Amino acid sequence: MTETSSLKLETWKNLPILQIRNDAAEAKIALHGAHVLSYRPAGEREVLWLSEESWAEPGKPIRGGIPVCWPWFGPAQEPAHGVARINEWALKESSSDPACTVVKFEAFAYENLIADVTVTVADKLTVELTTTNLGPEEFRLTQALHSYFGISNISSIKVLGLDGAEYIDTLTSTRHRQDGPIDFRAETDRIYDHSAAECVIDDPAYKKKIHVAKEGSMSTVVWNPWVAKSRRLPDFGDREYNGMVCIESANVGNDFRILKAGEKQILKTIISLV
Repeated sequence: MTETSSLKLETWKNLPILQIRNDAAEAKIALHGAHVLSYRPAGEREVLWLSEESWAEPGKPIRGGIPVCWPWFGPAQEPAHGVARINEWALKESSSDPACTVVKFEAFAYENLIADVTVTVADKLTVELTTTNLGPEEFRLTQALHSYFGISNISSIKVLGLDGAEYIDTLTSTRHRQDGPIDFRAETDRIYDHSAAECVIDDPAYKKKIHVAKEGSMSTVVWNPWVAKSRRLPDFGDREYNGMVCIESANVGNDFRILKAGEKQILKTIISLV
């Protein structure tokens, strides 16, 4: 480490976390789930969102930040969104210069699959999830970097970049085509499963634009629970929906991946603030 960067082991609600600081940004990453909790570029406000009602217990997911949903996405199997986000990871190695810190977490295994997570904290936040199939049989992989973003007000933001893209409305199980920017007036849960586009959260009240780019993904999930679902979620404050939106880089819907023996899949999200 240099004099202008640091990596310390601290605690958050009794969970061990890594506190990272360098000239470009600071971040917090929980070992529980290899889960990025916070990312704040130098001189700027927090980019990610974390619920005040979140669990912070072994075997339970953290609500907010960037959960690693792997090796399946959604509630079709138990536990919902896979096993990676509810288990402990270990720091494998780290490197740093004054404006960039890279941390790598040890491989996490499920059946014959191995997952690695690498987080780069710089003027951009990059999270890279690598899956390798070490077994003799193919595996149907669905996954997501389930990013929660902090915003001024859900009713005043727009999400750009998906105009013309097809999506599945999971609330009605119907397919549509996006017309213009995405705005929010009710519960929203959509899978855009034919797009590699970068998304932009345009937040005029905060005078910022959050760019969400990705690699290894043709699907983006856009989610806000709105009023009624917020009240049903035990780890989500009743009014917290107003200050968050999820834009998730994923392999879901028609973008599931078949990993044959020995094959590897890399899913990456790159987050920057303008």
